[in-house]
Amino acid sequence: MSVPPADPRQAEADLLAKAKAGDFQAFADLCEPCRKSVCSYLAGAGLADPADAEDVFMDAILRARKALDAFQGGSSFSTWLTTCLLYTSPSPRDKRQSR
Repeated sequence: MSVPPADPRQAEADLLAKAKAGDFQAFADLCEPCRKSVCSYLAGAGLADPADAEDVFMDAILRARKALDAFQGGSSFSTWLTTCLLYTSPSPRDKRQSR
């Protein structure tokens, strides 16, 4: 059994290397800590339905997975994922209008 690194940045770097190598569980482990804060942000931005917020979050992580090789580690993964969400997801108003 391996001991996790004491440094959270190193733990994130280890997960990122695994995710870039195709480990889907490592990618999920990177994304999961962001779920609550991103969905809370979306609720504050006008997307009141938690199911809609979850849909937008899932869309963002699918896009982030496709663009994972572009992540160079200049910020935390959660910052990068949030940025992906902000630049690639429809606004909450657009999401509501499409229904």
